[in-house]
Amino acid sequence: MERVIKERMKKNDKYIEEREEIIKKMNKILEIDMENGNNKFILYDIQQNENKIEEIREMASYIKIYYKCSEWSYYKDKENKRKNKEIGLIKRLYKEMGYRVIKKPKMYTVERGLKVLTMEYEIER
Repeated sequence: MERVIKERMKKNDKYIEEREEIIKKMNKILEIDMENGNNKFILYDIQQNENKIEEIREMASYIKIYYKCSEWSYYKDKENKRKNKEIGLIKRLYKEMGYRVIKKPKMYTVERGLKVLTMEYEIER
């Protein structure tokens, strides 16, 4: 009697279209348009926009289905101890899809000329 061994298909091979769709949705949330050269986003803009944070949190359950992410800090922090953990999810998502995520400190002018130090993230393929 011959024994058949089935090899499990990896998520990155199995869910190609779904993973691309998740990247497109994240690009929309972050207002990134790679085709037109707009590949940057400002952390402060995300932190100050509850709608964007909520959209990212909603996507987290879908991301879990299509990515092997049990070791990602976003999912390991069960008690929500970390502040701004959504940026970790964003960075890991793009890195998993073969993008480079470059972080640079940036002085950002907000209301009434007030300046804040934040981070600018650039996504490159």
